[in-house]
Amino acid sequence: GIGCIKLNRAPRILDNNAFSGRTTLTSIEIPETVGGIMDKAFYNCSKLTGITIPGSVTRIHNHAFLKNQ
Repeated sequence: GIGCIKLNRAPRILDNNAFSGRTTLTSIEIPETVGGIMDKAFYNCSKLTGITIPGSVTRIHNHAFLKNQ
C-alpha cells in the first residue's frame, strides 16, 4: 500500500474526503499550491503521523483530520 505521498501537482483545495480511508498512509507533503484542506480530507487515515503543511494553507476545516491518531 501507499505509505508516503508527495503531491507535486496538487489542486488549490484538498476537497472533502480527498484521502479518506487511506489506512496505509503514513505521511504526506503538501505543496505551496494548496490553500485549503476541507472537511474530512484525511478522515480515518489511522496511520498518518507526518504531514507537511506549507504557509500557503490558510484554511483547515475543523474535521479535516477526524479519526486519526
